[in-house]
Amino acid sequence: MDNSIRQIGNVIKNDPAVANVIAFTGGGGATNTGSLYIALKPLAERKGTAAQIINRLRPQLNRLPVASAFLQSVQDLRIGGRSSNAMYQYTIQSDTVQDLTKWGPIILGAMQGLPGLQDISSDQQNGGLEELMNYDRVNAAKLGLTVQSLDSTLYSAFGQSQVSIIYTQLNQYYVVLEVAPQYWQTPEGLKDIYLQSSGGTFRCSGWPGAKPTPLPWPSTIRAYFLRSRCPLTWRRTCL
Repeated sequence: MDNSIRQIGNVIKNDPAVANVIAFTGGGGATNTGSLYIALKPLAERKGTAAQIINRLRPQLNRLPVASAFLQSVQDLRIGGRSSNAMYQYTIQSDTVQDLTKWGPIILGAMQGLPGLQDISSDQQNGGLEELMNYDRVNAAKLGLTVQSLDSTLYSAFGQSQVSIIYTQLNQYYVVLEVAPQYWQTPEGLKDIYLQSSGGTFRCSGWPGAKPTPLPWPSTIRAYFLRSRCPLTWRRTCL
């Protein structure tokens, strides 16, 4: 996400009508999202309105092989209590995750085929994966391994294990232990994890039971119903 938002920010900064761009990742309870705040030059120094500049930037951003970017101009009066990727949003709700998982992409695809809409997206993400590990406690005990040591090794590799704090005169920095990025991109990284015990060092790939399963991103919960939102923008035609 850091690489994506840097490339998106560079494209926006190169536009002659843009004065400043501030970008950051995270927010909204998600780590795979980011936000940008764009300040335009005064109207006397630039050509075009905010909507025209957005239309000019949209095809450039769509060509980037990174995360999708959705731009909208700030309104003095905002209608609605929740922010989204576009000026309007269509919300579906259900009492089960299975119904949202099934019908969310169907409704999204149908809306994307309507000629009067653009910048259609969804906060529903069904492409995640989780890895289920089954411990063989009998064999682990024979090798001198405990469940706590197995959990600690895996968390140190793939979690946010804080190991130290660096103190300076004005700030403090947390030191986080993890494996190199190329080892946590896929579940195949588990094969390169080694377990240390009093009986020696053992490779994690020798343990059975690593099973990847789909993991939908948590949906919005409101009024005891699960909700999925599809932000959209009306396409304007100038005559």
